[in-house]
Amino acid sequence: MAVIAAVGPAAADPEPGSQLIDCSHADERPEITVTSHLDPSCTWTRGVRITASNVTLDCQGAHLYGPTNQRGVEITAPTDTALSNITVRNCNIEGFLNNIRIIREGFRDLAEGVEYDHAFSNIVIEDSTLLNSRGVGIFVDGYVTGVTIRRLHIEGSGSSGIYLEHGSKDNVVDDNDVVNNGFNENGPFWQLFDQSGLDIWFWGTGREGLSIDDSRFNTVTNNRFSGNSYGGIFLFKNCGEFVNLRPERWWHRRYGADGNLIANNTFTGGRNGVWIGHQFACKALRVVLTIGCTHLVLR
Repeated sequence: MAVIAAVGPAAADPEPGSQLIDCSHADERPEITVTSHLDPSCTWTRGVRITASNVTLDCQGAHLYGPTNQRGVEITAPTDTALSNITVRNCNIEGFLNNIRIIREGFRDLAEGVEYDHAFSNIVIEDSTLLNSRGVGIFVDGYVTGVTIRRLHIEGSGSSGIYLEHGSKDNVVDDNDVVNNGFNENGPFWQLFDQSGLDIWFWGTGREGLSIDDSRFNTVTNNRFSGNSYGGIFLFKNCGEFVNLRPERWWHRRYGADGNLIANNTFTGGRNGVWIGHQFACKALRVVLTIGCTHLVLR
């Protein structure tokens, strides 16, 4: 288990009226519906769920460590329930499949034209460290809106560091360090799999720091992308996995990765900086991209 430290200054006192969740719940999965803070003297092994609006979760530097569990911090509601005014801060999260996931339960079944009824808004994830997730570090799921991701250190994710899923929009990714992610999923180190009784050895390219998968009107500014396996930021349209093999998982992607603003980020290491419309693309997209003093409109 890695020893990790909180990003930024030491955690301040929790908000007045915040409820302490003590260590007797550290091996449970607390459901948080009021402003709360964690006891940082223990390790939280099953993560926490936030299911109500107007909530702040202040981890107070606590370590959430879940090498066999799915989600460290989950923010979730059914698609007929809006969530707003949620802040998560001062967390050290490590080893979950997704260290943070924001999801509208049942989003795959939303009909066209009503996807943003009961939308999420003003969801802030800030001043935290996310390490060594087995999959994506922080996952903003389908048709989720209004998420701000700021002042995070995201490192060692097995897949992308940050993933903005199809239909998500109006999110902000600002002032984060996204470092050395994407080396496990289709990674550059050999992987063995079986195909019709044959052992196949595969060397891949890995994944990127930030995936913008049919996600629109986001702002990505002032971030530092370093050493991510396949590159910094990829914008693409995913045509939909599993249509034949796992049809229950397939859903129609209606939109492109349009209208995103990418400005004043830095890129070091990896194979690519910003890749627009890479191999998953199946629709032309329009993106406004600014790097330094250059302003481009790509069609």
